[in-house]
Amino acid sequence: IQKREQFNKHFGRFPLHAYTSALDVLIRDRKELKLEVEVDGQRYPVKTSLIFFGNNQLQLAEMKLRIAEAAEAGKVAGVVVAKSDKRTLFKTLWQLIKGNLDQASDVYSFAADEVIVHSKRNKLTVAVDGEIVTMTPPLKITVRKHALNVMVPA
Repeated sequence: IQKREQFNKHFGRFPLHAYTSALDVLIRDRKELKLEVEVDGQRYPVKTSLIFFGNNQLQLAEMKLRIAEAAEAGKVAGVVVAKSDKRTLFKTLWQLIKGNLDQASDVYSFAADEVIVHSKRNKLTVAVDGEIVTMTPPLKITVRKHALNVMVPA
């Protein structure tokens, strides 16, 4: 996200910058995290350069991910890229561009009521709705159903 914002600042805001900034990060800035991800009480060790959680079914459907239906049902949708080598990351990015991310060999998607991300690190840098924040693990991720009251004119 930081790289994408730099691209937007220099070249203007275009959807292509999400891909070009991702490509730039793949080439230069790859970092792998060792995490333990707890999905509805079941723990899984994960080494990943990218882990994503969301509940926007439209965005997930646009990416052609099967977990979009689970997000629509009020679940946390998760995507983990299981390998961090350049070749795998390029293949994953290509599958994303083609709309076949669910078919990428080292990408795992899941849905849950609750996800807890454990790390031995004291702080994790996290993107929340496009904003970069630092958080202290464990990170608890859930969907708060009916948490937003919307008022409309009569």
